[in-house]
Amino acid sequence: MNKEIKYPKFPYVVGWSITNKCNLQCVHCNMDSGCAWEDELITSECKSVIDELADNKVKAILMTGGEPLLRSDFFEVCDYAFQKGINVSVTTNGTLITDKLVNEQLWKFQSVRISLDSHIREKHDSWRKSEGTFDKAVSAISKMSQRGINVAVSTCVSHNNIEEIEKMADFLVSLGVSRWCLPLLSPDGRGKNIKSLSLQPDEIKAFVYKLDDIQKKYTDFEIGIDIPYVVLCGDFRINGMKGNCPAGVSELTIFANGDVSPCFAMVTSTGNVRKSLLEDIWKNGELFHGFRNRNLLKGKCKICSHLDECGGGCRANPYIINGDYLGEDTVCWR
Repeated sequence: MNKEIKYPKFPYVVGWSITNKCNLQCVHCNMDSGCAWEDELITSECKSVIDELADNKVKAILMTGGEPLLRSDFFEVCDYAFQKGINVSVTTNGTLITDKLVNEQLWKFQSVRISLDSHIREKHDSWRKSEGTFDKAVSAISKMSQRGINVAVSTCVSHNNIEEIEKMADFLVSLGVSRWCLPLLSPDGRGKNIKSLSLQPDEIKAFVYKLDDIQKKYTDFEIGIDIPYVVLCGDFRINGMKGNCPAGVSELTIFANGDVSPCFAMVTSTGNVRKSLLEDIWKNGELFHGFRNRNLLKGKCKICSHLDECGGGCRANPYIINGDYLGEDTVCWR
């Protein structure tokens, strides 16, 4: 059993929560977004980070927030990345997207991902704590789809919407969405207040099988999930994770203040771009060690016969639930 994971000199993909500022108060937000942090990176610092990413031939940046479109220099920063030859995707709640933004800016992005948590207007607006967000998000999807932009949708999966997943898929296909990403509700940030809505392990397993049925129905509709234990279910058609989460192994996350973490779900720091080069953090950051050395894992994950295939599950789950990112992943149904 291979417990030492090889990793590249520099990550291939970088996630970047470029601001914590947001115009909504979504009940499930793991970042507890709303106000911008006082110490967020300024424009010149963002460009310096991009210089290092370009020098190390990073393939893509995944921009998110907060609501990234609220940052006044957002498109300036992204244009700088484009000039350096880096692909950029963005996740947004869609409420600020206008025809002008679609035609002048958003067409440049590799993908634009809209957050949409239900095909039912009232449910989505309630989840986002603001009336009208559903209509604005759907309008944004339609505008971009008509413009030929690669549009994806992100749906936070919980007991709030699990029973309507099939109808949600039908709705998104009708809108021209090309990819559907389905992260599970994380009991962190504001999500702590609704942790009772999180799916239990057996429910997650049933959900994975349900997605496989949807994928068979819509073969050209790309479905993405971040559930490493999908490897326990055999050979699925869904384009989900096939075990071995890339966090900390080929990907990392930068938060708005320059803190670096293996993934978005672990809102903590193992270094800061203001103090160190990303290359040094990537090599020496303490949190990365547990993502790359399975010998450090604890509990059932360490002794599981599927460790090679799964990669040790999701390290963020035990971190959020028990405060120990090396602990066993109790979200796994095995």
